Amino acid sequence: MEVRASLYELMAACLPADFILKELLNKLIIDQRDDKVKQGALAAAAHFESTLRQGSKEIFHLEAFVLRFMADLKASLRVADDSNIWASASQDSKAIQAVFYFIICNYWVSFLG
Repeated sequence: MEVRASLYELMAACLPADFILKELLNKLIIDQRDDKVKQGALAAAAHFESTLRQGSKEIFHLEAFVLRFMADLKASLRVADDSNIWASASQDSKAIQAVFYFIICNYWVSFLG
């Protein structure tokens, strides 16, 4: 729910969906050390950018990209304990929310400056 609200906030700021997708991809993989996660994120971004252009509801494609990234990241962590999985999901959500706010701030700084 937090991810969808953040995406709506970005879209309400009149940011194009493809710009949001590209910025999310850049910010999410910049600190990743696992090449498999980076490759999966790039493949998912390419796929959802394609479906974004073909579809009519941009929010669904953006949200699907974020969920795919979170699922790939969680799979790469290979956490054995279920309680750790839920804790890492909460941390992933907070990290993605921080990325959303970073995109908004950078957009407005470049727009106003």
